[in-house]
Amino acid sequence: MRSPIIHYILATTKKLQALIRHDRESFQDTRFLHMLARKEFGPMAAGIVGASEDQIEELERILETLKQNGPLFDAFIKSFIFQDVGRSTTLRDKYQKEINPADLAQAGAFFVEKERIHEKYHLEPGGEECLLFLIRHHGLVHHIVRGELSFSAIQETLAPANKELFDAFFVFSFIMLSALREDLIREDLAERLFAIRAMCHKIIDGETTLNAQLETLFHQRGKLFHALSTYQKKGLPKGSKPADYLASPRWEKVDRKESLRAGRMIFAMERLFRLHGIRYVEFRDLARHMLNVPIKYIYKERKLSSIGYAMFEKELFEALRIYNTLQQLAEETRHFILDRLIGDKVRIYGYEKTSGYLTYENRLKLILVGLLGSKKFRQNHATVCINFLELSRKIEKRYEAINAYLNPLSMKKLWEDKRQVDHFFKAKTGLLLRKEPFPHVLSLDFRDRINIPQKVTYMGTINNVEQLKNYFHYSLRSLRKHPYYTEDYELQLEQAFEKRLTEIIESMLSQTEKQMALIEDFEELHNLFTDLMERSFDLGFSEDQRHRLNDLYEFRKDNLKRQKLREIEEILKTVLDREELRDHWESIKWYLQQNRRFFGKEFENLIAKKFDEVYGKIAPSLEAS
Repeated sequence: MRSPIIHYILATTKKLQALIRHDRESFQDTRFLHMLARKEFGPMAAGIVGASEDQIEELERILETLKQNGPLFDAFIKSFIFQDVGRSTTLRDKYQKEINPADLAQAGAFFVEKERIHEKYHLEPGGEECLLFLIRHHGLVHHIVRGELSFSAIQETLAPANKELFDAFFVFSFIMLSALREDLIREDLAERLFAIRAMCHKIIDGETTLNAQLETLFHQRGKLFHALSTYQKKGLPKGSKPADYLASPRWEKVDRKESLRAGRMIFAMERLFRLHGIRYVEFRDLARHMLNVPIKYIYKERKLSSIGYAMFEKELFEALRIYNTLQQLAEETRHFILDRLIGDKVRIYGYEKTSGYLTYENRLKLILVGLLGSKKFRQNHATVCINFLELSRKIEKRYEAINAYLNPLSMKKLWEDKRQVDHFFKAKTGLLLRKEPFPHVLSLDFRDRINIPQKVTYMGTINNVEQLKNYFHYSLRSLRKHPYYTEDYELQLEQAFEKRLTEIIESMLSQTEKQMALIEDFEELHNLFTDLMERSFDLGFSEDQRHRLNDLYEFRKDNLKRQKLREIEEILKTVLDREELRDHWESIKWYLQQNRRFFGKEFENLIAKKFDEVYGKIAPSLEAS
């Protein structure tokens, strides 16, 4: 998400308000979307690439219907405020073992229910279940669009068999996508979402089932696959045109069972495309391209409203590269990857950003490792979550090291030798697999051999400034010799060094304060102070720390002066004659002269004044005697 979370929530509520008020100008940034249209279709483009007027009007109609259901509409409005409570670091720490670290929506619903947050906002009766449902599923459509979840996951929203609740979820999802990024909801994607809504309504009404709808999609793709396979084996039949070949009635005769099997694999491949950020190109476009149908003709046949030719062509070639890389794998390995992506067997978070920095082969190696790792969970038909989010957060800086690590890995060995996957669970460096405390969650991470956390931890044990400096400079030189990006490591090391140096110096100052408290001699105190002050620049004292050292010295010196003054005052109380007073003065005078450079002439004058006062008091008694 590009904007801070508060900006995103405000954007969603603003869009909701625009729909309620029928203020279509405020629902989308039309100026930005027009600029995007000109970028897609050229400077003469007149419209926008966002949702169409008809689509926004339909959203408004849905909201008007939802308003009639008070408890649902109340929960719907409040769900916009609570939607991202799952990001709360305090609650995530508190319930760390009870939430899926990758699923913010699930965590949010859990927090609201566990902390009884909703009770403070006076939901209408029946609204609690609606609120939790909307929070729990608000990101589902976005994850399906990205390929992170299979389309089969939509079943979760159909389970309540409530069309109004589904429509609330649908509008919420639509607004969320639009608020995440203005260009995310384009007219073509919006059209696809409305088609999904229509299909789901039929399922809720009992006119069809999700499995039946999926089988239709599988059958369509299976026929395409068999047509392409036949072409690759036998070529184009005489008299056939490439553009018409795939639509030939002969593919209707393909065995349905076989077409469904192949179609499932193709559907899984399209999910793989989505995982790589390909949103609009489908297998049918790829098949036509392989039949040498011109790309411009393929694009024209798709009748896309908001995607320009350049973007379509880019996605097509990206899909082709992924397809070719997939085809280079052993059939057994390829089928395993695709089989795991069919249905709701695995949910994958954070892969798109991660994959964008890797070579095509390494992308598939990484996903193969994740899928093989997911098999380590008990096979009780529970969905496994594969979490790439930790990896995605560091990929921008570590991609060179990660690619270098993945390059020598053999896909064949990964598949044939299951011990390789076991190694990732035990490894301390390189690619790491970790089972999370929450059931059926597998996280992937990368830690290179530099192991900065270990260096930082070791620095925390060093108590000598010179040793700390030597270790820091040695580690810094070592990092700069590393062939890959290490600037962030250098910064972490520098911050750890400065932190530990400050701690050591603070400890030295504390020890110095204790030493000073034991010293009774001005010269000894001064020597301790000057020795440390002279070394302070080399030791790395900050200006504030030098001031603090000086303050400690002055404070102890003042204490010694007060002690000396009290000592002299006590002695003067016992003096009864001038002769004794003179003897005391002679001894004190020598002491004052010896230490004058430490406490100055003023203190000496103060002592002399004390003697003069006593002298004045005892003189009459001496004369009288």
